[in-house]
Amino acid sequence: MRSTATEKIIIGAGRQAVESFYLIKDINPTDDITAFAVDSPEEGEELMGKKVVALLDLLNHYKNNPFKPAFIVAIGAVDINKRLVQTITQAGFPFFSAINPQVVVDRQLFVGEGVTIAAGTVITCNTHIGNYSLINIGCTISHDCIIGDYVNISPGCHLAGRVVIEDEVFVGTGASFIPKVRVGKGSVVAAGAVVTKDVPPYTLVAGVPAVVKKQLAGASLINR
Repeated sequence: MRSTATEKIIIGAGRQAVESFYLIKDINPTDDITAFAVDSPEEGEELMGKKVVALLDLLNHYKNNPFKPAFIVAIGAVDINKRLVQTITQAGFPFFSAINPQVVVDRQLFVGEGVTIAAGTVITCNTHIGNYSLINIGCTISHDCIIGDYVNISPGCHLAGRVVIEDEVFVGTGASFIPKVRVGKGSVVAAGAVVTKDVPPYTLVAGVPAVVKKQLAGASLINR
């Protein structure tokens, strides 16, 4: 659900949330960011002069209000982003995107809702950027790439043409991908890895060139 709401809330209260706050303000200084939301805030907690509130309390507060705020996720853990997005969408709340002006959305095949594309990132053309994905600062993404839902691409990553990053993948800082490789769902690409061949789903790859280090299981416990 896309939003035209002016009242906006950032999901998260860590340093990624601070970066998102500044990105949103740089794009539109008039945007009203009213709060940060997490699972369990500390009593009286604030960030950037705004309250840090419990997400469920916030959803209950607004559930009968026809003028609902819009949300954006700003948490590094892919699984937690997904869980919170599902909670928010099931409650009937909208999302908004924060996309730096260097990215020409009209040149892309698809850009989903709740997307963050940070400052300094360049995306050329004919890409697909899935819902609720986060592309950090200083990345380059070439033509015809496909990035799935709930993907987190860390700063300084480089994707050559026709790379496919499936849903729920985490890409570490400075990773690079040669053309036409595919990264399977739920995988983690370690910082500095150079991906030269397809990555199986739910695996950790690392190194130059990247190789499978282990199978992945379980969920992250980070909530910031």
